[in-house]
Amino acid sequence: MAHTARLHPRRARQAAHRPRADARLFAGEGHPVNANEPTPEAPHGAARPGITRRGVIAVAAGGLIAGTVVTLSGWTPQPKLILAPSGAGNRTPLPIPPLAEPEIAHDGTRVFSLTAQAGESRIHPGGPTPSWGYNGAFAGPTLRAAEGDRVRIVVRNELPETTTVHWHGMKLPAQYDGGAHQPIAPGEEWMAEWEIEQPAASCWYHPHTHGTTEAQVGRGLMGLFLLDDELSAWSGLPIDYGIDDVPVIVTDRSFNADGSFAARERTAFGLLGDSVIVNGALSPTFEVARALTRLRLLNGSSARTYHFVVQGVPMMLVGTETGLLPDPIPINSVTLTPGERAEVLVELEPGQTAMLQSVPHSLGLLQSTSRAAGADDRFDVLELRAAAAFDGPELAIAELDMLAAALPPRSRHQTSFGRWCSPTTGSTAPRWT
Repeated sequence: MAHTARLHPRRARQAAHRPRADARLFAGEGHPVNANEPTPEAPHGAARPGITRRGVIAVAAGGLIAGTVVTLSGWTPQPKLILAPSGAGNRTPLPIPPLAEPEIAHDGTRVFSLTAQAGESRIHPGGPTPSWGYNGAFAGPTLRAAEGDRVRIVVRNELPETTTVHWHGMKLPAQYDGGAHQPIAPGEEWMAEWEIEQPAASCWYHPHTHGTTEAQVGRGLMGLFLLDDELSAWSGLPIDYGIDDVPVIVTDRSFNADGSFAARERTAFGLLGDSVIVNGALSPTFEVARALTRLRLLNGSSARTYHFVVQGVPMMLVGTETGLLPDPIPINSVTLTPGERAEVLVELEPGQTAMLQSVPHSLGLLQSTSRAAGADDRFDVLELRAAAAFDGPELAIAELDMLAAALPPRSRHQTSFGRWCSPTTGSTAPRWT
């Protein structure tokens, strides 16, 4: 079923006058990517976050070094077989991280409590997986706050080693950044407090310890931190958490036969696993209850890049890691490197089944470098299975701009996401890391 995104006449004129050079940032109209065909070097309709010149030079230089190292050592990375079982009988319902319930202090501050702890998770059929998490065995709850809120987060470390908590994508005082200079020793607590001074966005939190960040995140220490603002509710986007506003934390791991994590599959960039985990589950499926579903995608891997497609289903990019876009952008695919986020909308018909996949893609780098980042791999990520009949709001992609056009003038011209996404160039270059 074909759908056309409707642009308000004013926005259509603005889009027509945007510099052509920025077309690389957003996807235009194009043909869906066929999972059975090779992905072209620069697929038409592929959305990719902004890349700085410094980043390109650094990664290219790293690729040259990596290529030299693997050649001299006699090891050449090859496309990997990704163990993502297919078939409805093998699929696990997608776990949804719980929303953290804050305490409200007398001054209105929202107080969250996180405990970094060890545990065991049921991920692999071989047996229980020793893992780490916040307030649980693997990963952490989703924190949520709005622009203007004051938040206080108390972190207790019950792990056997020092850790930190870094707020990735958040604008906050350096003293609460949670980097390696702010260690939390075993048995100790650390507190971060700040006022949310940025618009709606999908951020996340994870350790940022010196020399052990990858290992601690790999054991499961990560979680989403969602931000809202007074205008995001007017956007018409799905907002029911876990129903039509769905967190999708994608990571890759390798396992030993007993179900424990294995760290043997390493490349020049880091761990490149042979199994894909989504929200802590292998081969998951999500029961779609409404026609329009918002997927908040997070690449939680340390080395792998993902090139996400949903075959045969209309898809719109509505947000990047810096916030919401001024208008929904039709896309065929979106590329995420480690730590990056994107918000996409998918529209299904009742009874329809679709598959979120990652397909081979070009990073514009040496072949050995791309392979080391998993860019040659193809695999299923998340099955989307629509109910026979939908409940809730009857909203379609084509109606989103109609809602946006109905906003008050201030909202149309000074949207929450417009502050971080230039209305003239469409630039979404990251502001924070």
